[in-house]
Amino acid sequence: IQTKHRYPTYNFQTLLFGCVLSIEVLCSVWFLCFEECVFENEFFMQVSELQRLIAANPDRVFVLDVRERDEVAADPLFPTGTAYYAGLPLSVLRMLPQAELAGRIREQVAAAGRDIDTVTLVLSCRSGGRSYQAQALLADVGITAESLDGGSLAWLEQKENETVR
Repeated sequence: IQTKHRYPTYNFQTLLFGCVLSIEVLCSVWFLCFEECVFENEFFMQVSELQRLIAANPDRVFVLDVRERDEVAADPLFPTGTAYYAGLPLSVLRMLPQAELAGRIREQVAAAGRDIDTVTLVLSCRSGGRSYQAQALLADVGITAESLDGGSLAWLEQKENETVR
């Protein structure tokens, strides 16, 4: 006696829809976890807040741009020679041993005539991702820094909005 087994048959569209749905669910869950961990970080600084700090007392602010040197050269956040602004790429920060990382940051701040213990250290990149990574590296060596929310893109957008007004 021969018995027939019936297996469900799926067409390509049904399989594709199931895969897409599964990916969307996984991405949504991941984003919610990521958002909770990252975007609720109390050490993000809005562009308007940085502008207020600089206007009130530029001696109490130091902005460290963690973009690559060619990116900074092409589109600097501040003019060259601005006392409270320097660049040190994230790629360099990642290569430094932890024992040297804190010293390197302190040197950058001191070269600008500031004390790391009395300034608000703000990290900037293009959109905020690299500055957040740099922030985590610095936190590992005991340096508190804030990440410019939206990075240079947000800074430029704010400047354009001010020009339009």
